[in-house]
Amino acid sequence: MATHATDAVPAGQRIAFWRDGVMRRLAPIADADNGAAFRARLNLIQGDGAEIVDVVSDGWRAERDARRCRRDGYDDISFDLLVSGRLSTAHGPDGPRRHHLNELTLLDTARPLETVRSRHRNISLIIARDGILEAVGALSRVPGRLQPHGLVSLLKSQMRMTADLASGLSPEERVLAVRIAADLAMAVLQSETQGAFDPEQFSLGLFEGAQMLIARKCTDPEFGPAEIVMVLGCSRAALYRAFAAHSLSVAAAIWGARTEHASHLLASPRHAGLTIGEIAFRSGFVDHTNFNRMFKRRYGLTPQEARHSHRATM
Repeated sequence: MATHATDAVPAGQRIAFWRDGVMRRLAPIADADNGAAFRARLNLIQGDGAEIVDVVSDGWRAERDARRCRRDGYDDISFDLLVSGRLSTAHGPDGPRRHHLNELTLLDTARPLETVRSRHRNISLIIARDGILEAVGALSRVPGRLQPHGLVSLLKSQMRMTADLASGLSPEERVLAVRIAADLAMAVLQSETQGAFDPEQFSLGLFEGAQMLIARKCTDPEFGPAEIVMVLGCSRAALYRAFAAHSLSVAAAIWGARTEHASHLLASPRHAGLTIGEIAFRSGFVDHTNFNRMFKRRYGLTPQEARHSHRATM
Protein backbone atom coordinates (compact mmCIF):
# COMPACT_ATOMS: atom_id res chain seq x y z
CA MET A 1 0.00 0.00 0.00
CA ALA A 2 1.36 3.41 -0.96
CA THR A 3 0.18 6.81 0.28
CA HIS A 4 0.83 10.16 -1.41
CA ALA A 5 -0.16 13.49 0.15
CA THR A 6 0.44 17.18 -0.48
CA ASP A 7 0.85 18.15 3.20
CA ALA A 8 4.66 18.38 3.08
CA VAL A 9 4.74 20.12 -0.32
CA PRO A 10 4.88 23.97 -0.53
CA ALA A 11 1.46 25.36 -1.46
CA GLY A 12 2.60 26.82 -4.77
CA GLN A 13 4.03 23.48 -5.94
CA ARG A 14 1.17 21.18 -4.98
CA ILE A 15 -0.72 21.07 -8.27
CA ALA A 16 2.54 20.32 -10.14
CA PHE A 17 3.42 17.64 -7.57
CA TRP A 18 -0.02 16.08 -7.93
CA ARG A 19 0.09 16.23 -11.72
CA ASP A 20 3.65 15.00 -12.25
CA GLY A 21 4.30 12.81 -9.23
CA VAL A 22 1.00 11.19 -8.27
CA MET A 23 -1.75 11.15 -10.90
CA ARG A 24 -0.79 8.63 -13.57
CA ARG A 25 -3.82 8.62 -15.84
CA LEU A 26 -5.21 12.15 -15.40
CA ALA A 27 -3.36 15.46 -15.59
CA PRO A 28 -4.72 18.10 -13.17
CA ILE A 29 -4.59 21.42 -15.00
CA ALA A 30 -6.20 23.83 -12.57
CA ASP A 31 -7.24 24.25 -8.97
CA ALA A 32 -11.01 24.60 -9.03
CA ASP A 33 -11.12 26.18 -5.57
CA ASN A 34 -10.24 29.75 -6.58
CA GLY A 35 -6.59 29.65 -5.68
CA ALA A 36 -6.89 28.09 -2.24
CA ALA A 37 -3.85 26.01 -1.21
CA PHE A 38 -4.45 22.64 -2.83
CA ARG A 39 -4.62 19.62 -0.51
CA ALA A 40 -5.01 15.98 -1.49
CA ARG A 41 -4.25 12.44 -0.34
CA LEU A 42 -4.17 9.23 -2.37
CA ASN A 43 -3.95 5.66 -1.08
CA LEU A 44 -2.99 3.01 -3.64
CA ILE A 45 -3.91 -0.59 -2.76
CA GLN A 46 -2.38 -2.96 -5.27
CA GLY A 47 -3.56 -6.41 -6.23
CA ASP A 48 -2.83 -8.88 -9.01
CA GLY A 49 -3.89 -7.18 -12.26
CA ALA A 50 -6.05 -4.68 -10.41
CA GLU A 51 -5.75 -1.87 -7.87
CA ILE A 52 -7.98 0.24 -5.66
CA VAL A 53 -7.26 3.97 -5.53
CA ASP A 54 -8.79 6.03 -2.71
CA VAL A 55 -8.52 9.80 -3.26
CA VAL A 56 -9.56 12.65 -0.97
CA SER A 57 -8.86 15.96 -2.66
CA ASP A 58 -9.70 19.61 -3.00
CA GLY A 59 -11.42 20.59 -6.20
CA TRP A 60 -9.58 20.49 -9.51
CA ARG A 61 -10.06 20.16 -13.22
CA ALA A 62 -8.13 17.45 -15.04
CA GLU A 63 -7.97 15.88 -18.45
CA ARG A 64 -6.73 12.86 -20.31
CA ASP A 65 -6.19 13.95 -23.89
CA ALA A 66 -5.62 11.76 -26.94
CA ARG A 67 -1.87 12.38 -26.84
CA ARG A 68 -1.64 11.19 -23.23
CA CYS A 69 -3.73 8.11 -24.09
CA ARG A 70 -1.24 7.18 -26.81
CA ARG A 71 1.87 8.07 -24.82
CA ASP A 72 1.42 6.56 -21.35
CA GLY A 73 0.24 3.09 -22.39
CA TYR A 74 -2.49 2.75 -19.77
CA ASP A 75 -5.34 0.62 -21.08
CA ASP A 76 -7.74 -0.28 -18.33
CA ILE A 77 -11.27 0.11 -17.05
CA SER A 78 -11.98 2.12 -13.91
CA PHE A 79 -15.00 1.45 -11.70
CA ASP A 80 -15.52 4.79 -9.92
CA LEU A 81 -17.48 5.26 -6.69
CA LEU A 82 -18.13 8.86 -5.61
CA VAL A 83 -18.26 8.89 -1.80
CA SER A 84 -18.57 12.65 -1.25
CA GLY A 85 -18.47 15.90 -3.19
CA ARG A 86 -19.41 16.67 -6.79
CA LEU A 87 -17.87 15.27 -9.96
CA SER A 88 -18.64 15.45 -13.67
CA THR A 89 -16.86 13.91 -16.65
CA ALA A 90 -16.89 14.46 -20.39
CA HIS A 91 -15.75 11.18 -21.97
CA GLY A 92 -14.54 11.41 -25.57
CA PRO A 93 -17.25 12.96 -27.75
CA ASP A 94 -19.88 12.42 -25.05
CA GLY A 95 -21.20 15.48 -23.26
CA PRO A 96 -20.54 16.19 -19.57
CA ARG A 97 -22.13 13.68 -17.22
CA ARG A 98 -22.64 14.29 -13.53
CA HIS A 99 -21.73 11.49 -11.16
CA HIS A 100 -24.14 10.88 -8.30
CA LEU A 101 -23.15 9.98 -4.75
CA ASN A 102 -22.80 6.22 -4.17
CA GLU A 103 -23.27 5.55 -7.87
CA LEU A 104 -20.87 3.22 -9.66
CA THR A 105 -19.67 4.53 -13.04
CA LEU A 106 -17.18 3.18 -15.55
CA LEU A 107 -14.38 5.05 -17.29
CA ASP A 108 -12.24 3.75 -20.15
CA THR A 109 -8.64 5.03 -20.00
CA ALA A 110 -8.17 4.35 -23.72
CA ARG A 111 -10.53 7.25 -24.45
CA PRO A 112 -9.90 10.96 -23.78
CA LEU A 113 -11.84 12.52 -20.94
CA GLU A 114 -12.09 15.71 -18.93
CA THR A 115 -13.29 15.87 -15.34
CA VAL A 116 -14.24 18.64 -12.93
CA ARG A 117 -14.42 17.94 -9.21
CA SER A 118 -15.26 19.85 -6.06
CA ARG A 119 -13.74 18.83 -2.75
CA HIS A 120 -14.42 15.10 -2.94
CA ARG A 121 -13.63 11.52 -2.02
CA ASN A 122 -13.59 8.98 -4.83
CA ILE A 123 -12.72 5.28 -4.72
CA SER A 124 -11.70 3.59 -7.97
CA LEU A 125 -11.19 -0.06 -8.80
CA ILE A 126 -8.91 -0.16 -11.84
CA ILE A 127 -8.57 -3.38 -13.85
CA ALA A 128 -6.24 -3.92 -16.81
CA ARG A 129 -8.16 -4.47 -20.05
CA ASP A 130 -6.17 -7.66 -20.77
CA GLY A 131 -7.60 -9.22 -17.61
CA ILE A 132 -11.10 -8.17 -18.58
CA LEU A 133 -10.72 -9.57 -22.11
CA GLU A 134 -9.50 -12.88 -20.69
CA ALA A 135 -12.37 -13.19 -18.23
CA VAL A 136 -15.28 -11.46 -19.94
CA GLY A 137 -14.36 -11.25 -23.61
CA ALA A 138 -14.23 -8.23 -25.89
CA LEU A 139 -16.19 -5.21 -24.74
CA SER A 140 -18.01 -3.70 -27.68
CA ARG A 141 -19.00 -0.90 -25.34
CA VAL A 142 -18.21 0.17 -21.80
CA PRO A 143 -21.43 1.09 -20.00
CA GLY A 144 -21.17 4.51 -18.39
CA ARG A 145 -23.50 3.94 -15.46
CA LEU A 146 -24.18 0.59 -13.85
CA GLN A 147 -27.78 -0.05 -12.90
CA PRO A 148 -28.10 -0.81 -9.18
CA HIS A 149 -28.66 -4.49 -8.39
CA GLY A 150 -27.30 -7.06 -5.97
CA LEU A 151 -23.87 -7.58 -7.51
CA VAL A 152 -23.29 -3.85 -7.97
CA SER A 153 -24.21 -3.18 -4.32
CA LEU A 154 -21.82 -5.90 -3.15
CA LEU A 155 -19.03 -4.53 -5.34
CA LYS A 156 -19.50 -1.03 -3.91
CA SER A 157 -19.44 -2.46 -0.37
CA GLN A 158 -16.24 -4.40 -1.08
CA MET A 159 -14.51 -1.34 -2.59
CA ARG A 160 -15.53 0.84 0.33
CA MET A 161 -14.52 -1.72 2.98
CA THR A 162 -11.16 -2.35 1.33
CA ALA A 163 -10.40 1.37 1.17
CA ASP A 164 -11.54 1.99 4.77
CA LEU A 165 -9.76 -1.00 6.32
CA ALA A 166 -6.62 -1.13 4.16
CA SER A 167 -4.25 0.36 6.72
CA GLY A 168 -5.10 -2.39 9.21
CA LEU A 169 -4.70 -5.28 6.76
CA SER A 170 -1.57 -7.27 6.03
CA PRO A 171 -0.12 -7.06 2.50
CA GLU A 172 -1.53 -10.52 1.75
CA GLU A 173 -4.98 -9.50 3.01
CA ARG A 174 -4.94 -6.36 0.86
CA VAL A 175 -4.12 -8.38 -2.25
CA LEU A 176 -6.97 -10.78 -1.43
CA ALA A 177 -9.40 -7.90 -0.83
CA VAL A 178 -8.56 -6.37 -4.23
CA ARG A 179 -8.92 -9.77 -5.89
CA ILE A 180 -12.39 -10.20 -4.39
CA ALA A 181 -13.39 -6.76 -5.66
CA ALA A 182 -12.00 -7.57 -9.11
CA ASP A 183 -13.92 -10.86 -9.20
CA LEU A 184 -17.14 -9.04 -8.32
CA ALA A 185 -16.40 -6.38 -10.94
CA MET A 186 -15.84 -9.03 -13.64
CA ALA A 187 -19.12 -10.68 -12.71
CA VAL A 188 -20.86 -7.28 -12.91
CA LEU A 189 -19.34 -6.59 -16.33
CA GLN A 190 -20.22 -10.02 -17.65
CA SER A 191 -23.78 -9.68 -16.36
CA GLU A 192 -24.06 -6.16 -17.82
CA THR A 193 -22.75 -7.05 -21.29
CA GLN A 194 -23.95 -10.66 -21.66
CA GLY A 195 -27.08 -10.74 -19.52
CA ALA A 196 -25.63 -13.23 -17.00
CA PHE A 197 -22.32 -14.15 -15.43
CA ASP A 198 -20.47 -17.44 -15.09
CA PRO A 199 -20.08 -18.08 -11.36
CA GLU A 200 -17.45 -20.76 -11.98
CA GLN A 201 -15.07 -18.06 -13.25
CA PHE A 202 -15.58 -15.81 -10.24
CA SER A 203 -16.13 -18.27 -7.39
CA LEU A 204 -14.14 -16.23 -4.86
CA GLY A 205 -16.16 -13.11 -5.61
CA LEU A 206 -19.36 -15.18 -5.47
CA PHE A 207 -18.43 -16.67 -2.10
CA GLU A 208 -17.41 -13.34 -0.55
CA GLY A 209 -20.39 -11.58 -2.09
CA ALA A 210 -22.72 -14.16 -0.58
CA GLN A 211 -20.96 -13.79 2.79
CA MET A 212 -21.51 -10.02 2.71
CA LEU A 213 -25.16 -10.54 1.83
CA ILE A 214 -25.55 -13.06 4.66
CA ALA A 215 -24.01 -10.64 7.16
CA ARG A 216 -26.45 -7.95 6.03
CA LYS A 217 -29.61 -10.07 5.89
CA CYS A 218 -29.15 -12.91 8.38
CA THR A 219 -31.46 -11.39 11.01
CA ASP A 220 -34.42 -11.81 8.65
CA PRO A 221 -35.96 -15.20 9.56
CA GLU A 222 -37.15 -15.64 5.96
CA PHE A 223 -33.68 -15.13 4.48
CA GLY A 224 -32.12 -18.18 2.85
CA PRO A 225 -30.28 -19.53 -0.21
CA ALA A 226 -33.14 -18.62 -2.55
CA GLU A 227 -32.67 -14.90 -1.87
CA ILE A 228 -28.90 -15.14 -2.31
CA VAL A 229 -29.40 -16.83 -5.68
CA MET A 230 -31.90 -14.17 -6.73
CA VAL A 231 -29.72 -11.21 -5.68
CA LEU A 232 -26.46 -12.56 -7.10
CA GLY A 233 -27.99 -13.92 -10.28
CA CYS A 234 -26.36 -17.36 -10.00
CA SER A 235 -27.73 -20.89 -9.84
CA ARG A 236 -28.27 -22.66 -6.54
CA ALA A 237 -25.77 -25.34 -7.59
CA ALA A 238 -23.07 -22.72 -8.33
CA LEU A 239 -23.69 -21.10 -4.95
CA TYR A 240 -23.35 -24.42 -3.14
CA ARG A 241 -20.14 -25.26 -5.03
CA ALA A 242 -18.61 -21.90 -4.11
CA PHE A 243 -19.24 -22.62 -0.43
CA ALA A 244 -18.16 -26.26 -0.68
CA ALA A 245 -14.78 -25.03 -1.98
CA HIS A 246 -14.37 -23.43 1.47
CA SER A 247 -15.64 -26.54 3.32
CA LEU A 248 -18.78 -24.67 4.35
CA SER A 249 -22.47 -25.01 3.57
CA VAL A 250 -24.73 -22.05 2.84
CA ALA A 251 -27.06 -23.03 5.68
CA ALA A 252 -24.17 -23.26 8.15
CA ALA A 253 -22.97 -19.80 7.10
CA ILE A 254 -26.42 -18.31 7.69
CA TRP A 255 -26.94 -19.96 11.07
CA GLY A 256 -23.39 -19.05 12.07
CA ALA A 257 -24.03 -15.39 11.22
CA ARG A 258 -27.23 -15.45 13.28
CA THR A 259 -25.57 -16.95 16.36
CA GLU A 260 -22.70 -14.45 16.04
CA HIS A 261 -25.21 -11.59 15.89
CA ALA A 262 -26.91 -12.98 19.01
CA SER A 263 -23.56 -13.22 20.79
CA HIS A 264 -22.89 -9.51 20.11
CA LEU A 265 -26.32 -8.59 21.52
CA LEU A 266 -25.75 -10.70 24.63
CA ALA A 267 -22.41 -8.96 25.25
CA SER A 268 -23.76 -5.45 24.66
CA PRO A 269 -24.66 -3.40 27.76
CA ARG A 270 -27.02 -1.42 25.53
CA HIS A 271 -29.15 -4.54 25.04
CA ALA A 272 -28.98 -5.77 28.64
CA GLY A 273 -32.74 -5.24 29.03
CA LEU A 274 -33.65 -7.66 26.24
CA THR A 275 -34.84 -11.14 27.15
CA ILE A 276 -33.12 -14.17 25.65
CA GLY A 277 -36.21 -14.72 23.52
CA GLU A 278 -36.06 -11.16 22.18
CA ILE A 279 -32.39 -11.58 21.32
CA ALA A 280 -33.16 -14.82 19.50
CA PHE A 281 -35.90 -13.12 17.48
CA ARG A 282 -33.73 -10.09 16.65
CA SER A 283 -31.03 -12.46 15.41
CA GLY A 284 -33.29 -14.33 12.98
CA PHE A 285 -34.36 -17.29 15.13
CA VAL A 286 -38.06 -18.12 15.44
CA ASP A 287 -37.61 -21.21 17.59
CA HIS A 288 -36.21 -20.59 21.09
CA THR A 289 -35.15 -24.22 21.59
CA ASN A 290 -33.32 -24.29 18.28
CA PHE A 291 -31.57 -21.03 19.20
CA ASN A 292 -30.34 -22.46 22.51
CA ARG A 293 -29.10 -25.64 20.85
CA MET A 294 -27.26 -23.91 18.00
CA PHE A 295 -25.76 -21.26 20.27
CA LYS A 296 -24.37 -23.87 22.66
CA ARG A 297 -23.01 -25.93 19.76
CA ARG A 298 -21.04 -22.89 18.53
CA TYR A 299 -19.91 -21.32 21.82
CA GLY A 300 -20.07 -24.17 24.36
CA LEU A 301 -22.43 -22.12 26.57
CA THR A 302 -26.15 -21.51 26.62
CA PRO A 303 -27.21 -17.93 25.77
CA GLN A 304 -28.03 -17.33 29.44
CA GLU A 305 -24.61 -18.62 30.53
CA ALA A 306 -22.92 -16.44 27.91
CA ARG A 307 -24.79 -13.36 29.20
CA HIS A 308 -23.73 -14.08 32.80
CA SER A 309 -20.14 -14.60 31.67
CA HIS A 310 -20.08 -11.23 29.88
CA ARG A 311 -21.56 -9.46 32.90
CA ALA A 312 -18.98 -11.04 35.22
CA THR A 313 -16.14 -9.56 33.18
CA MET A 314 -17.55 -6.00 33.05
